[in-house]
Amino acid sequence: MDYQGPMREILFICSGNVGRSQMAEAFWNGLSKNYHASSAGTSVGEREGEHLHGYVLDAMRELNYDLSERVRKQLTQDMVRDAYRVVSMVDKETLSKYITDPSKVIFWGVADARGTSLEFHRNVRDQIKSLVEDLYRELDDAAA
Repeated sequence: MDYQGPMREILFICSGNVGRSQMAEAFWNGLSKNYHASSAGTSVGEREGEHLHGYVLDAMRELNYDLSERVRKQLTQDMVRDAYRVVSMVDKETLSKYITDPSKVIFWGVADARGTSLEFHRNVRDQIKSLVEDLYRELDDAAA
């Protein structure tokens, strides 16, 4: 049975919204019909609106995901408020004070690939893909 209510939002966050959270968003939206994903970064700052890093694009292209038009977005309080679940790939200490509902937040210990090789980006991509698939099974079962 398909979920018939309003589309639920899953929000993936990392620090720069240049890699990890963007990958998770793409994987999620490729899987789920009951939830929609978006992504944002906790410290995007002046880089908001910039395109993603080349290694991120290359690693995702290898799995037939084209992220070439994606841009970085800064996390806002409204994004957090409107999300059904928030998946954080940043340390708890660096989260904004408005992320106060612990029942809504899931923490994933995924390393930041900034400044590393394409191979490291592939490893991060594969880890995120596996985590997204696990979360999808958990939440999609609950929505059915």
